[in-house]
Amino acid sequence: MPDANQVLVTIAVSNDKLSIFPRREDDVAIYCNSRSMKDAPQSPEKPRELCWVVTGASATQRVHIQAKNPGMGTFDREEWDVPGPHGERSARSGFVKACPAQGHYAVWGYEVALYDGAERKDYIDPTIIIKTDP
Repeated sequence: MPDANQVLVTIAVSNDKLSIFPRREDDVAIYCNSRSMKDAPQSPEKPRELCWVVTGASATQRVHIQAKNPGMGTFDREEWDVPGPHGERSARSGFVKACPAQGHYAVWGYEVALYDGAERKDYIDPTIIIKTDP
């Protein structure tokens, strides 16, 4: 489950369809230190990573989360599966590795796909905003 440095994103499965909240581009933002401001203090109230929580999936279903533009180095990983290898119903993005320049922001797009066994049932393409702090 999320901690104080995370934004919670809920992925719901119902009748082989996905929905996500929050979904709109401007609804989800996470923060990182720009390279030029590494020694500046960070705001403790601003989230640093995402926590995706999946609800409603059956025992045979899994949700696959994947960067829309792989190879950008935004996070340490570019793919996540829920449930995970030990049955986890959540996944964490980790901290941002490729931070935009001070005073700028980046839009990170990703795909959320629902699988039942090997069959792909549904997918959605949400985005998040990555901002610098300070």
